[in-house]
Amino acid sequence: MESSSAERNPILKDVGQQVIYYGGDDGLHETEEETVQLNVYKRSLGERYFFKYIKKMHLFFLLVISLTVMVYMSFATPLPLSFNYDKINTIISFGDSYTTRYLDMKSLSYACRNCTSAGGPNWVIYLTDTTNWISWDFAYNSAPINNNIVNQAPTVIDVSTQVRDLYPKIFVSPTEEISDIVASKYKDMMRTPESTLTTIWVGINDIDLTYDYADTDALDSKIMQAYQVLIDELINEGVHQFMLINVPPIDRAPMWHNTRNENLIRSRVRGYNEKLKIMIEGLKKGHPKDTFFEYDAWSYFNMLMDNPKPYNMTDIDTFCPDWAHPEENNCKPIEEYFWLNDLHPTFHVHELLAKDIQRYLRSQ
Repeated sequence: MESSSAERNPILKDVGQQVIYYGGDDGLHETEEETVQLNVYKRSLGERYFFKYIKKMHLFFLLVISLTVMVYMSFATPLPLSFNYDKINTIISFGDSYTTRYLDMKSLSYACRNCTSAGGPNWVIYLTDTTNWISWDFAYNSAPINNNIVNQAPTVIDVSTQVRDLYPKIFVSPTEEISDIVASKYKDMMRTPESTLTTIWVGINDIDLTYDYADTDALDSKIMQAYQVLIDELINEGVHQFMLINVPPIDRAPMWHNTRNENLIRSRVRGYNEKLKIMIEGLKKGHPKDTFFEYDAWSYFNMLMDNPKPYNMTDIDTFCPDWAHPEENNCKPIEEYFWLNDLHPTFHVHELLAKDIQRYLRSQ
């Protein structure tokens, strides 16, 4: 006996406000309308699951992309090289007579301990005395950044030549003999970018040779461009930690003090140092993984000359005509003078300077 429609068993409800029944023993009985309604439900159900799946996949891909970007940025944005004073074992120096030790490029030795412009050890020697750092000093007398820019004599070994010619002969493409000498200096240690501090102290001769130029502002900009190119080249060779030293107050040196050009030199020094500071800030932004310090020699020298007594100096304006024989010339002991001659400070000032540089570096 067939089951009536009233006797069918409902198994699915709420499809288009209809109820679909399955028959009992006679199997499935569906009208055409019921079939359409069931397909609509299935399609609606499938679409809901499909869009949930798409939403989940969208979130998943967003997560993957975010993680990928984070990983990329961790490699693409270099972290600054952390300066650790206690890890330094090498100081590489470029500059002029304030820094030179007259390095012999064949034997990699220095003329003598007192063979400097200070009448005794200079700041580099005093610094290495107290730290045992190995010193590679490429500085030479009368050096500007670039001879051609300031019309310096071509025989002068300018900083450009120091960086592009002398430095590579030891650290970029040395001969076997040079390599052996360098290796002998590092028997129980290793020189790395983190253990090397590179210093550049230059500008005195750039100013001395051009103080009366008509447009020193444009000239200083040109000098700084050449300066920065040299630093970029050193970075490309693996140098990463720099200490750049500004120009001291040479307007107070006997060469210029109490002369008609004293104010002009003072202004020139300030203009040069301002551009140096701007260049250093640009280097920090352009080379975020490298370290750049600016040691303020201008302020330190002024402090010493404004307050000489605690440092056992009694003369900050003149110098002994023959510093090697002070007694014969009725001079004070050389240690009491700030200036050894008309432009260079004494070894006593260099000793004080080295102590302050060491204090400065320890604080970084």
